[in-house]
Amino acid sequence: MIRRPPAGSRRYRAWPVETFVYDEQSLVHYLAKELPSRRPS
Repeated sequence: MIRRPPAGSRRYRAWPVETFVYDEQSLVHYLAKELPSRRPS
C-alpha cells in the first residue's frame, strides 16, 4: 500500500507554496498514475 506523501504549506515571498515529500516507491506510483492524463490530482 502506498502512503500519501507528507505535505506542508508555507509562504515564500508572500506566495503560498505547497510541498510534498516523495520516496522512490511513492514517486513511481504517482507518476504512473498521473502522467498519462498530464493532470495532477
